[in-house]
Amino acid sequence: MTFTKITDHAEAMRLLTTGRWWDKARMQALVKILGDQVQLLDDVIWDVSVNSLLANAEGQILDEYGDIFDELRGSLGDDDYRRVLGAVMAAHQADGTAVEVIYLSSLMLDESVRYSQYNPAHYRLEYSTAGPISGDWEKRVLRILEILRPVGVSFALVEGSSTGAGTFRFDSGPGFDGGKLARRVI
Repeated sequence: MTFTKITDHAEAMRLLTTGRWWDKARMQALVKILGDQVQLLDDVIWDVSVNSLLANAEGQILDEYGDIFDELRGSLGDDDYRRVLGAVMAAHQADGTAVEVIYLSSLMLDESVRYSQYNPAHYRLEYSTAGPISGDWEKRVLRILEILRPVGVSFALVEGSSTGAGTFRFDSGPGFDGGKLARRVI
């Protein structure tokens, strides 16, 4: 459903008004006053509606979304907070399918995520990143994965090597002292 904003209610009302008194100045003034008041009200409603959409929300309106979904802002700026809230909302609406898990994980981690199903009740997500995700962001990612997780299903989130070689790699030189094992986040 799309809405079209009416920008001149007074003119719209003038065009709809007919009758034997329309040519009177007082009648025209009354219709103009009423049209201007309706326009003011419509502008306020339009602004509230548009600014309340998550994609356009800022500041206090984002905080109100966070209160609804029990997701506090913390130190996040508007853009990151909007991203987290969008992922939380999508997680609450999701069925926990592999596609949804991969999409929302990739959205939160800014990386491609490898999904591995080990048995019907366990899966593992592997991602590689230049730097490890930090405490607060890590908690948010894990919360979203918990919301997505179907009852009775377990998962592991594994951070792979920074070279993108996967969750385990060997040294290119002699010995095995510089290789990196994966870090299991959860």
